[in-house]
Amino acid sequence: MKISISRAQRGVTLIELMIGLALGLIASLAIFSTISSFEAQRRTTASGMDMQQNGLMALYSIDQDIRMAGFGLIDSSTTPGSMPCSKINAYGTNSVWNSAPVVIANNASAGNDIITVNRLNSDTGGIVTGGKAAGLAANMNSGDTSISVDTSEALHTNDFILVSQANLDCSLFKVSAIPSATSVTVVNVANAIGDTTQTPTFPASGYSAAASAVIADLGAASSASAANTFGSTNPAITPTFATTKYQINTNLDLIRTEDNGTTWNTVASNIVAIAAQYGVANAGSPTVNCWTDATGTACSGSNWANPPPADVRRIKAIQVAIVARSNQPAGSCTASTQPTTWAGITANLSGIANWGWGGCYRYKVYQTIIPIRNVIWGNL
Repeated sequence: MKISISRAQRGVTLIELMIGLALGLIASLAIFSTISSFEAQRRTTASGMDMQQNGLMALYSIDQDIRMAGFGLIDSSTTPGSMPCSKINAYGTNSVWNSAPVVIANNASAGNDIITVNRLNSDTGGIVTGGKAAGLAANMNSGDTSISVDTSEALHTNDFILVSQANLDCSLFKVSAIPSATSVTVVNVANAIGDTTQTPTFPASGYSAAASAVIADLGAASSASAANTFGSTNPAITPTFATTKYQINTNLDLIRTEDNGTTWNTVASNIVAIAAQYGVANAGSPTVNCWTDATGTACSGSNWANPPPADVRRIKAIQVAIVARSNQPAGSCTASTQPTTWAGITANLSGIANWGWGGCYRYKVYQTIIPIRNVIWGNL
């Protein structure tokens, strides 16, 4: 039997099949190219969002701590109050505590600034008890354990006290007894989380009654077992010095410590640079009229790397700038060693591999000016 097959029933030819496959391949390539483009755009957007989140988180954390800088370090026995000293000799072996509200130092190995924020962590804020301070009725010399005062009314056994005098470092003691209305007995106090880079030195001339040296009462520890402890990180013990430090580690993380470097916590990742400046006012003025690096000489006064109390009181604000980097590369690398400068603050990023703006990663600068409000409110 002969079977007849019409033209409509025939299969596709080889040429038709190849044309169809070519058209399908072209369509697939177009679809994959579109998907790849959208995926690259999604990664770039997500990476930019991560960069923005990290930068804002870093800046917010530093901002909140600096706004609390100097809390409790103002001597309210004067009106307006003033910061009695920029360093406190805790008077234990190798124990000095820097009481300047904010200290800026350069991390030479990383090329970034280190920001240290100091305040008194106390329920009463370290304000002189009842707004009172005892003036020295007689000079106090190194090794003295009995202090003559005009009144011991504001002092109590186990209170921590600061002996201060204009243009001298303060010394920290604990009241062990109050034998009379005009004398107190004290013992030396070690600062467990203090700066141990220096050995405290009692002022060579001592503290002078004629120079209006005073005793500021910081209050007592909250428990008898903690009565001899100052600088403990236990929040149940008051008052305590709260020192917070920020710096960038080798992994490009902004890290923060509250226990003098024993424990570091990551605040934000992919932070490649941090720089800060002091906002300095003229003596007696609350208005910043000059900005300087910690090692700069732009503002009149002493060396800003280690300013005396009179110049510390002139620091009214801190300018902070942070450079955040995207988590993922944004394109091909373009080598660059150009430093980044903004608003007078310079951060050299040449040590960061492939940091170039048009290269591997995207970068964004976050900058703010933070008033040290406790200093502004407390003194001029």
